[in-house]
Amino acid sequence: MNKQLKLIFSNNYSENSLTDFFLKTKHIYEYLGYEFELTPIEKISESSANDSSRVWLNEKYSNAIISNVTELEFESPYPNLISKIANTNLKHFNRMLGEIVAEYNLDRDINVKNYINMIYGCIKNPKSKIYADNVGLVTIELRKIMDSVIVKFKNHVVYIDTDAIIFRNFPEIELEFYKHLNEINRYNLPYFIENKKFCLFTAKKNYMIEDNGSIKIHGIKHFSDQGTCRGAHINIIDNCLDIF
Repeated sequence: MNKQLKLIFSNNYSENSLTDFFLKTKHIYEYLGYEFELTPIEKISESSANDSSRVWLNEKYSNAIISNVTELEFESPYPNLISKIANTNLKHFNRMLGEIVAEYNLDRDINVKNYINMIYGCIKNPKSKIYADNVGLVTIELRKIMDSVIVKFKNHVVYIDTDAIIFRNFPEIELEFYKHLNEINRYNLPYFIENKKFCLFTAKKNYMIEDNGSIKIHGIKHFSDQGTCRGAHINIIDNCLDIF
């Protein structure tokens, strides 16, 4: 990524996140050569935007250690969907965002990621100078995908959280699943798949899952050298006896 563009993302233009987003976007437009033109559209209230993501736990697999699971995670689904379906008051915003997401996929710059992650919250905020009138469609589209997977593959789905799906015995449904995903993934959201040695879900947002030789803990209390903690990556070899 060009140094000038990197500098734009690394700069903090304001302590106010909406102002920082506005000024960053303006500087990005200047760098990319887009005309920064705001056109009034009807704002929607913050409460009217459907902001609830899908979180679902198959009770059949709750409180049980499940081995050899597969995780599918959509990559940057919110900015990818925003770049394709959001109707904003800023001309060329979707095209600009598409270019920035492509840059991030090549460079993985943390400051670019931070900018991308702040977009959804900003454009749905009624106080933002850059806003969208249909931002609720982003979460609705993602929920549609997840709900369809639950209906068709319920016996193989362990857990769903926003943009990730945990499967058991994935090879049994692999071909059928990919065919179904091609049908429901209307905006060609990119995704990646990883095999995990095991997982344990006790409730929504409360789980342990193997992650490249470590145990990722989310929500569940555990004990460490610093006392009681929530959330961690623990090396399996060094700490398995303390956990189990």
